[in-house]
Amino acid sequence: MVEPVHGFSDTSDEEFVAQVEALMDLPLEQRLQGLAAAEEALRERLGSANVTVAATPSDGERSGAEDTAHSE
Repeated sequence: MVEPVHGFSDTSDEEFVAQVEALMDLPLEQRLQGLAAAEEALRERLGSANVTVAATPSDGERSGAEDTAHSE
């Protein structure tokens, strides 16, 4: 297993992917912290650190919308 390290921004793309995949083996709280750090680093890599992502419906909201559409 590849250990996630601090400094996602300083890694190659392959190392970045390996680190993010390794986060999936961590306990939930550590995984969430690691994914937040990875997201920030990815935004920096893409040059969009100041861009906010538009809210998307949650899975529950999407399934509800689909159920409504199918019931008509």
